[in-house]
Amino acid sequence: MKKQRWTVPVLVTALLLLTAAVVSAATYIVQPGDTLWGISRQFNTSVDAIVQANNIPNPNLIYVGQVLEVPDGTGPSPTPVPPPVNPATYVVQPGDTLSQIAARFGTTVPALVAANNIVNPNLIYVGQVLVIPGGTGTPSPTPAPVPTTAPPAPITGFKFGGQTQTFANKQTMQDVGMEWVKIQYKWTPGDDPSILSGTIQDAHDSGFKILLSITGAEAYPPANGIDFNGFVQFLGGVAGYQPDAD
Repeated sequence: MKKQRWTVPVLVTALLLLTAAVVSAATYIVQPGDTLWGISRQFNTSVDAIVQANNIPNPNLIYVGQVLEVPDGTGPSPTPVPPPVNPATYVVQPGDTLSQIAARFGTTVPALVAANNIVNPNLIYVGQVLVIPGGTGTPSPTPAPVPTTAPPAPITGFKFGGQTQTFANKQTMQDVGMEWVKIQYKWTPGDDPSILSGTIQDAHDSGFKILLSITGAEAYPPANGIDFNGFVQFLGGVAGYQPDAD
């Protein structure tokens, strides 16, 4: 009979202890930007209590989606925020920095650091997948650059031509599509520019533009053996007959 008298009190005591254990702990799912200090403030508890209840080796390292037991969760219950099914993410590209990524997605470097548990904000790597806190995964549009100069004129191509001495084969030249002719003249001091007027006129009458190549008659003149003034005057006179280039 004595043994039966103790059975009911023992069972009641066990149930009370179990109920107290359940009531004294709450669970919380870590959200982007959360820290243990922030969670402890939210539940009126301490960082050490959360660390001990969850066997966390590094209080500075928690991750999004982690389920924490919060002891002594007697404070006001936070508004439940369901974890995102598909959180916004970004894959680090060559040349990226956290400041560039933060500006691109309208967030901050500290928010990226907290959301991704980044130890060194200056150290990210290509291919790293970053959670964008509060982001949509869509970067802010980059405004199109305003042109500061007029666009270059389009290139329309070049004209086909060739070098000749006479227009004896004018028809053949035209048949192959030539529009320019080049004629070389070897100048000698004292030459009259009019000597080339007929050549220029013949080219134009035949429907060609003409390029004149005017060189000295002497291939290797001695030192100080060139009459530069005479050569320049000759070129000026030839220009008066309107060749297309010389």
